Amino acid sequence: MSLEEPFAILFFTLAGASAVIILGSKTLSDSLILLFPKTVGFFLSRVGDSRVMNSLGGTVISVLTQSSIASLYMAIGFGNSGLYSRKQVSAFMTGLGLAAVWPLWVIVFDWGWYELIFLAVGFYPAYLGTRERSVAIGRLFLGTGLIILGTRLLKMGLSSQPKMAFVFYNSFFSGTSDILTVLTILWMTVVIIFAMRSLLVPLAITLALFETDYISGLYATIFLISIFFSLSLIPVLNWNNLSTNVRKSIVFHLLSKTAFTVLAFFFVEKIYGFNRNVSSFIFLDHNLLNTQTSDILSSSHLVPFTFLTLNFSYIIWTNIFYIPFNKLTVYFLPSNKVKEFQKLTFIGEVHNVSPFLSIEQVRLEVRKMAAMVESMLHLTQEVLGTWQPNPEAVEKILKYEAVTDRLQIEMNSYLSKLMQLSLTYEQGKKVKSYLRMTKELENIADCCKALFYLQKNLVDSGRLPSREIIDKIKDYFSDLLSSYELLFTDLAVDEEDSVFTNQTVDENFRVKSMDLNTKYLRILKHAYNPEQKEVANHWVGEMMFKLDQIHRHTTNFYEAYRST
Repeated sequence: MSLEEPFAILFFTLAGASAVIILGSKTLSDSLILLFPKTVGFFLSRVGDSRVMNSLGGTVISVLTQSSIASLYMAIGFGNSGLYSRKQVSAFMTGLGLAAVWPLWVIVFDWGWYELIFLAVGFYPAYLGTRERSVAIGRLFLGTGLIILGTRLLKMGLSSQPKMAFVFYNSFFSGTSDILTVLTILWMTVVIIFAMRSLLVPLAITLALFETDYISGLYATIFLISIFFSLSLIPVLNWNNLSTNVRKSIVFHLLSKTAFTVLAFFFVEKIYGFNRNVSSFIFLDHNLLNTQTSDILSSSHLVPFTFLTLNFSYIIWTNIFYIPFNKLTVYFLPSNKVKEFQKLTFIGEVHNVSPFLSIEQVRLEVRKMAAMVESMLHLTQEVLGTWQPNPEAVEKILKYEAVTDRLQIEMNSYLSKLMQLSLTYEQGKKVKSYLRMTKELENIADCCKALFYLQKNLVDSGRLPSREIIDKIKDYFSDLLSSYELLFTDLAVDEEDSVFTNQTVDENFRVKSMDLNTKYLRILKHAYNPEQKEVANHWVGEMMFKLDQIHRHTTNFYEAYRST
């Protein structure tokens, strides 16, 4: 048999088994998100000044999504749009690798074909269940079973090629020219797997190669260090779309991980010996440490334990040497004197991002946009209350309106990309609702700008409406603002805690909306009463029309919000 045929069998073994593992990871991720929907929001909201909490948040979110790469793209996207600072992105990224440890440890234990039990228990509730929780629990078992099955198929495929194992082992120890081919195949495989969104796959491949005697424990450690370092290279692929702060976070990790990796390679034999001895001591009876059986059993735990110690050591490393690496980062990427616009950009490809995390970012962006519109409404109320020149308030209104226009364009582009993902029905419904909400917010901002110009025309012409009409407009606008503030306050809480889930609150909001319609008609009728001595010209009518539009857009915003 030529060397090319075993290589072809090896490649398809890796590709086929990897597909099963990735399918299991995706199924497991869907179940964890359904079971713990508030956990992601909790850790995203706890990202702050604490580097430990930020690293923990990265780990937990990666566990729930079962994809360190998807969480990495989420952190970059949050930093790009200004939701996270540079330090927060850097700390968040340090804990991403830990997420792959526990599923890797699950597949280490060999208790027979127990994955078939997981598949049997999980299949029926996952596909025949009628309740969301039972479906989620079924997917939890089903995803776990698929991950274990994929790893078993990987080991069986590799062990069926003893000649290939001989080529591998001799290539690594004899230094022949075949080692270049072997390393090239492995590197291409890792790159392909990374493109497929799963960090677990290259780790499972390393475990399978080690357990089937393709590579020794020392080279398994070298592979793990390489995989650990490779995670920091992925953001470089999107370098041109990143803000300066995010680039600094990436450079910080590149510098820090490069130094850490070089040091790890220098002491790789000691790292291997330490992890081999400690994992054997922890997972076996210490009386069996010197027996041959002990060595066989302990070898299975070497891979996850080594990857665990690498990630924990790196977290400690970044905290100890944060200041020098931060100074190096600033040296290579000095701060830009020109203020940079924060931009909502879809980072990554449609196959390696998490729809749940992307929608979560959209929700936070809508909240940010809604807060800006609320500020515009307060400034507009201030301008309408005095009918006197207020350059500072006007400048802010025009600035915020330009920002909301830009956000709307960015949101359209982002959501159109998001619609290409494999969304569930509920996720697709949310995306459409958020798109409508951003459009309504932009329309409210445009109305605030128009109100300022209409009032300016009235003031410049010297034809002010009567004091009574001005007071009625102020009163009407205050009611508009209170309705919007109720919506904005509710938008800041979790969906499950929304007050609008209460039927009474919903009815009260709609009754208030009807009252605003009645009040609007009364003011409009009074403004155009020909018997009045001070009759408002058409600019007052335009103002009333814009006020009514704000009311309509707020109502539309409410309907879209209710459907999320």
